[in-house]
Amino acid sequence: MAVGAAVQNLWTAAQALGLGCAWKTGSHAYSDHVLQALGCAPAEKIIGFVHVGVPATVAPVRPAEFADKTRWL
Repeated sequence: MAVGAAVQNLWTAAQALGLGCAWKTGSHAYSDHVLQALGCAPAEKIIGFVHVGVPATVAPVRPAEFADKTRWL
């Protein structure tokens, strides 16, 4: 939960600066070679990599597809 909250704050700050983000977890996150290269202790694990950069395109705005199905009680 703490890491998720931290990444959300990083994401929000990056977007406020006009940057884009992607949180990726792939096989490299579980690689002993990568863990060693990053200086991780034997008990430490990587849960993902956050890529930050300038977006090549503007993401499309999704329509509010559930707006007509929402019922407030």
